[in-house]
Amino acid sequence: MHSGSTTLITKELPDGTIQELTSKSEMEQVIMASNLEKFRQSHRNAFYNLPLSQDLGFKATTTGVSAVLAGVYEASQPIPENCKLLLDQL
Repeated sequence: MHSGSTTLITKELPDGTIQELTSKSEMEQVIMASNLEKFRQSHRNAFYNLPLSQDLGFKATTTGVSAVLAGVYEASQPIPENCKLLLDQL
């Protein structure tokens, strides 16, 4: 490997033990999997899914956003309680 490159990474296994990886292919595989998981985190967020994604829109330029800011927003479908509390504070 070249000077300054990554030569070791650690991976936590399901049983909680730590595995040290030193081969380039193993390290690349673990890093790519980690990056993919980080990228997909927002997919589980209520604002990324219906009804909030449709009601509020990607750029927040919908009538739903105006209703949120006016304090009168009513979701078209049930939304999580923590989202209701957040929207009430905007």
